[in-house]
Amino acid sequence: MQILINGRMEQVPAGTTVAQLLHTKKITAAAAVVAINDEVVERETWSDRAVSEGDQVEVIRIVGGG
Repeated sequence: MQILINGRMEQVPAGTTVAQLLHTKKITAAAAVVAINDEVVERETWSDRAVSEGDQVEVIRIVGGG
């Protein structure tokens, strides 16, 4: 199925969860915030929350520095 990830159309398997998506993208969960269709997804639900065809997913990486 196709979803939009940070403005890019990508193909992912049906039933892909937010946690699986981050793992596939090699994004450390502790350093990320995820929104689907303009709604922030609570970190505690990432392993249960599947993306759907046509979803718009935004992954924001938190970067520290000084």
